[in-house]
Formats: sequence, structure tokens, C-alpha cells
Amino acid sequence: MTIMYFVWSLLPIILFIMAIWAWLKPVLKVAGREDGNRYFMMSMFCTAILILSILIDKSTMFQELVPKLSFGFLEYRMVCLFIYPAMLYIGTLIWDKYDKKKKTDLQNRRQY
Repeated sequence: MTIMYFVWSLLPIILFIMAIWAWLKPVLKVAGREDGNRYFMMSMFCTAILILSILIDKSTMFQELVPKLSFGFLEYRMVCLFIYPAMLYIGTLIWDKYDKKKKTDLQNRRQY
């Protein structure tokens, strides 16, 4: 299972390295401008989802729930591989809905 956690952690690590590179570009006078804050926020979001996924994976309740919900067709080891991608997808849907609501509220305030 620890290899799976290492593979899962590659995404936040790569995003964090990209944020550092974006912040260093102006200092090193490398061409191109990127928003380092955006990469940093994405890495923090993925890290939070990673921690939540690890907690879910370690919980005994989830380990007992998978065979009951799948009627014994799915093994827990197979399902646990998809916890982090599924949590990322759900988290992204929630974040997108929140972001769209925030933008429409801001546009409605500007109209008044």
C-alpha cells in the first residue's frame, strides 16, 4: 500500500515543484510567465485530497463497506486503487460548483 501512496503523492509534489519553478522564472530571467500561486493552490488542494484519501483507505469501516456494497464482486485492494482519483474528481466537481457560484455572485453585485 505504501507504493500506492507514493504514486498518489506524485501529483501534489509535481505541482509544488511547478509552483517553485514559476516563482523562480523571473529571478533567473527565464522567458515566460506563469502563475505560481495557481500551481501552489492546486498542490495544496491535491495534498488535502490525498490526506483525506489515505484516511479513508486506512479506515476499517470503508474496508468492511466495499464488499457489502459490491455484493462480494469487488475486492478491497482493487477498489482502494481508485480512491484518490475518485476523491479528486468529486473534490474538483465541488470546487468548480463553488467557483461558478462565486463568479455569478460577483457579476450580480457589479450589476447593481
